[in-house]
Amino acid sequence: MRQAAAGLASRWPLVVVTLGEEGALVARQGREPEAVAPARPARVVDSTGAGDLFAAAFVHAWLEGAGPVEAAAYANACAARLVGHEGARPPLDLPAWPRAATTSRGGSVT
Repeated sequence: MRQAAAGLASRWPLVVVTLGEEGALVARQGREPEAVAPARPARVVDSTGAGDLFAAAFVHAWLEGAGPVEAAAYANACAARLVGHEGARPPLDLPAWPRAATTSRGGSVT
């Protein structure tokens, strides 16, 4: 998968590949793909909507100032919370986005 992500990143500036329970890969032009560790849910009940929530959370974090790896880590945490519930509707207790990250690009999402 790393090779495929790197190949795609040779054509596009940023490529994010979700790997389900294995986390994600972030690939950028001219760099080696970076693995993003998965956020482990207590138990998987239903994975419906996890990919959609990952994409939305990634874009949210990135637009708020996180770098791509940090945005992917935040997106993993959100998706991990979702799969612990039945259905694609996120629980109300998704990880809060830290406002400190809005002050500069590359802020932390922990």
